[in-house]
Amino acid sequence: MRAEPFIIWFIGVPAAGKTTIAAAVRDAVDARVEVLDSDEVRMRLTPTPDWSDVERQLFYRALNEIAQRLVKHGISVLIAASGGGVDLDAFRERSVSRTFFVHVDLDLSQAMKRRGGRLYRDASKGEIRLPLIRFRDEGPDGEDVAFCEEHGISAYELVLPRKVDLTLDGALPPKVNAAAVLALLDADQTAMAP
Repeated sequence: MRAEPFIIWFIGVPAAGKTTIAAAVRDAVDARVEVLDSDEVRMRLTPTPDWSDVERQLFYRALNEIAQRLVKHGISVLIAASGGGVDLDAFRERSVSRTFFVHVDLDLSQAMKRRGGRLYRDASKGEIRLPLIRFRDEGPDGEDVAFCEEHGISAYELVLPRKVDLTLDGALPPKVNAAAVLALLDADQTAMAP
């Protein structure tokens, strides 16, 4: 039986390891798979991004539309994107049945070290805003808020979807996280079998 195509959104703060984990999953899965790295796609769609809320909404709608079209042609999609400032639940409602949201969790101070600080430095100048993670129906994550205030980082909320299918630790090796994602896909495929 041929596996049904799927979409997996890897969401989390910048430099959490989303793209690295997506690449490890792509290399391990036995299917036609395309990785949509938001950094790469953004440079093509908005070569001089202004990081406004309007642009963010348009960009994420475009990412979702590209993913939906690829799935219609039998190609599974791994989306590596922070997901901040958009209603990811709305994407799930309008998406193919095998759409998953994977939260790649990494402490902001670790993420800041990984990225060399450029992105976070730009946020501290107010040139861009970074996502703060919180679950829907919960208050703001105090640790992230305190970190951003301490470093003067301009931020917006990244509200995780109502249903996060899997949370990964961004500090773990990519192959370990990829194995967890493959187990999620295997369990879903087994549940779909007649």
